[in-house]
Amino acid sequence: YPSVRPEDAKFLLHWLYGHKKENPALEYRRKHPVSTFHTVNFACKRSLCILQPFDEQLSRYGHEDSLWARQISERGIPIIHIQNPVTHLGLHNHRQFLRNTAASVKNSVLLIKKGLSLPSLLNSWYIRMERIRLTASLYYIYRLLERRIVRNLLGSNPNLYCLTVFKMGLML
Repeated sequence: YPSVRPEDAKFLLHWLYGHKKENPALEYRRKHPVSTFHTVNFACKRSLCILQPFDEQLSRYGHEDSLWARQISERGIPIIHIQNPVTHLGLHNHRQFLRNTAASVKNSVLLIKKGLSLPSLLNSWYIRMERIRLTASLYYIYRLLERRIVRNLLGSNPNLYCLTVFKMGLML
């Protein structure tokens, strides 16, 4: 991600998310190799991709790399993170970023329904709320707050906590 905060506020949400969430330090990535794996910057043998191809069920944006990382990890194949920075050449505006986020959440829910939950706090939270039958009540509360949350995310000073609540609301 560009190191300089974008001047145009419509790119700020993607930039903030990239800096704070998608690009953790190497030590954190080494401790959580599966949940921090991204295909933006990796290398593997061709034979591994033939042995474990990317799942074609995920036709929308999001989590195809997370699922692949889980699948190869379950096969006992280690994911080794190194210091190899990537320059992100294009930020999405806030509307496109929210559309991509919504597609990614739909993929998460699809995987949960198929018993293939990915390691994340959001997925764990959703599964717990579903198990104790709180999703309908929480969705009602989310709907009351949704306009404010989206307004924040589309504004000039987006809050990443609102993005998390937005994702939870979409999952519900």
